[in-house]
Amino acid sequence: MLCAAINMWSRFSLLFIFATLLLEIESIGNEERLLSNRSYGTQLSSGFRNRSRRNAERKCVLPPQPANGEYKVTKGSVVDGKSSLINLQYSCNPTFALIGDPNAFCWYGEWNCVDLPRCVKTCNLMKHRSMQYNCIINGSDATRSCKDNEVEGTVIQPTCKKPHYYTPVELPYMVCRQGNWNVWPTCIPECGLLTSKDASTGAVVPWHAGIYYKNTVAASHERICSGSLISNSVVVTAAHCFWDEYIKKILDETNYAVAVGKSHSDWGNAADEKYAQKSDVKKIAVPKQFRGAEANYQDDIAVVVVSHSFEYQFHVRPVCLNFRHELYEEQLKSGSVGKSAAWGISSDNEASNSNKLKVIDMPFRSHDDCTITPAEDKFCAGDANGPALCEANGGSGITFPATVQNTTRYYLRGVASIRPAHDGKQCSTFTTFTSIAKYQNLIKTYWFL
Repeated sequence: MLCAAINMWSRFSLLFIFATLLLEIESIGNEERLLSNRSYGTQLSSGFRNRSRRNAERKCVLPPQPANGEYKVTKGSVVDGKSSLINLQYSCNPTFALIGDPNAFCWYGEWNCVDLPRCVKTCNLMKHRSMQYNCIINGSDATRSCKDNEVEGTVIQPTCKKPHYYTPVELPYMVCRQGNWNVWPTCIPECGLLTSKDASTGAVVPWHAGIYYKNTVAASHERICSGSLISNSVVVTAAHCFWDEYIKKILDETNYAVAVGKSHSDWGNAADEKYAQKSDVKKIAVPKQFRGAEANYQDDIAVVVVSHSFEYQFHVRPVCLNFRHELYEEQLKSGSVGKSAAWGISSDNEASNSNKLKVIDMPFRSHDDCTITPAEDKFCAGDANGPALCEANGGSGITFPATVQNTTRYYLRGVASIRPAHDGKQCSTFTTFTSIAKYQNLIKTYWFL
């Protein structure tokens, strides 16, 4: 019993001693934690003071203005060229482009971009009507649409706008170098191709144009001549169409209009409205020495520039031009047959009442075969038993074929001037044409205005 009591007392004493020790340990721990917290607070306060000191030292410094451009400060209060917060908006001078983000942001000395924006020289892309421009994306075969101004090193893959333009050679790539393109390739209009006879427009000769006099009294357009479209804004015809024999003068261009894509001669024919294109005349250019009948219609040729360019379509395309002497001699020789289009043509020396456009074959004639001696700038064509050009068909073009790269194209060689004989008939089997070969300077001056 006593041992048991002693043992119980011993256990009680041990528990008391153990509890006392725990309290003392906890007390010591609390003191240590208190001391530790006081030290941490001191360190935290010191850290804030150091960071503020470092941030004060890490101010954003304004960079110099970019060459060939400028920036504007849109955010931040700048003092002595420094600020804790800066936002810059960059822009470039004309003909220069911005490389990089136009917005540059800085916060406590740290910019949002490794390199600040810069302005680089650009190449202006003056787009030609015949071309499609695709800019090659760096490091790939893919392309994108080109902008009006492209930066240094841009590479353009040019192509022809089909089906109305083509190129007989491969087109080189365009590269922007020091503000200029290394080359300026262009394409050639599809020219001298006859339209299918089954075409709904009936415009088998898509370069044929009608010349009209604007009768202000009758408020109408009267067809007086024909012509040939050589570009989207230029027609070649005869000078006598605009010549007044009484005053010996070419009348003012405001008196005339031109229509293309028409299969009927009358100005406002409803069947043509879907296809016809019309324009007033801006300029009429004729050789200075043209004097009409008194000079036997020497230099009877005119270049007409319209006020509004025509749009190429399958039924509106130019005739081909080629002034090489070799091709001229090859086409204008005995046995060669040309084509001419006109309204009111006939094979019986009487004008047809039809106002439908027709195409006739007209064999080339030497001076010996012609019924008169033409002026030196003329040649004859026609057939004694064939169809002929009649009144109001002055200026009609005569074309001859040539096959190049497996494609047959028709080339303009002359414009209808006068009939060889004045026998009282409305039509004649032969027609004299003014050769365009002698007037290439006049034609080339206005060819692509």
